[in-house]
Amino acid sequence: MENAPANGRKPTVLRLAADLQRANQALGPRPAFWRNATMNTTELVDAVAASQGIAKAEVRKTVDAVFAAIAEAAAKGEEISLNAFGKFKVKDVPAREGRNPSTGEPIQIAASRKLSFAPAKALKDKLNG
Repeated sequence: MENAPANGRKPTVLRLAADLQRANQALGPRPAFWRNATMNTTELVDAVAASQGIAKAEVRKTVDAVFAAIAEAAAKGEEISLNAFGKFKVKDVPAREGRNPSTGEPIQIAASRKLSFAPAKALKDKLNG
C-alpha cells in the first residue's frame, strides 16, 4: 500500500479524524467568508437588530412576516417586486420526458412551477463594485 504509515498499520477512522483535527488546528482561524458562505435567518436577524438597534425578537417577527408574505404571493402566482433589490417571479415549467439514471428508461417528468429571482440594477451594481 503506497499510503501506508511508517509503522505498517492501516489508518483507522479515529486516527484519520485526529490527523484532520491536528491539520485544522495548524491552519489557525479561517476568514469569516470561509466559515459561512451563506447567511441564515438567525444571522440576518442579528445583523438587522444590530444595525437598527431593535430587539431580536421583534426583528425575527418582522423577517418571518416578510418571508411569509413573499411565499403567500408566490403561491398565488404573483410577481413580487422589491425596489433596489429585485423581482421574484413564478415560472411554469412544462412537462417533459427524462431518463431514469439507473436504468436509462424514459420517464415522464410532471409540469411544475418554480420561483426565480432577478436582481435589480442597484443590487447588481453593488455586487460588482
